[in-house]
Amino acid sequence: MKKLALFLALGLVFNLVPVEKEIQAETKPAACFHNDGSGILQDLCSGECPGDVFVFKATSSASSYSWTVFQGASIISGQNSRTVTVQSPSVGGFLIRLSAGGSSYVDLAEYGNCP
Repeated sequence: MKKLALFLALGLVFNLVPVEKEIQAETKPAACFHNDGSGILQDLCSGECPGDVFVFKATSSASSYSWTVFQGASIISGQNSRTVTVQSPSVGGFLIRLSAGGSSYVDLAEYGNCP
C-alpha cells in the first residue's frame, strides 16, 4: 500500500496522471462509455464536474485522428490518437470535435451529478 501511495504521489509531481487515465480508458468496461450516436464516446467513469479531467474515445478506428475542444477546455494528451484526455473548464460545459479519417464529429461533454 505504501508503494502505491508513493507511486501516486510521484505521478502527481511528475504529471503522470493523464497518461495513467489514458491507459485506464483503454481497459475500462463498455458500461463506462456513453454512446449518443455522435461518433465520440465519453468515459462516464472519468470526470463528472466542471474542472475535472474527462476521457473521450472515437467510436471506430481510422487512419488519423485530430481532436479540438472549445469553451476553455484543453487537451492534456492523446491529440493524434483514438483516445483523448481533456481538462474541462472550471465553469460551464464544452464541445469536443473529432476529425477521423475523412469524417468529422461534434459532441457536447456531459456532466454528472456535481456537488
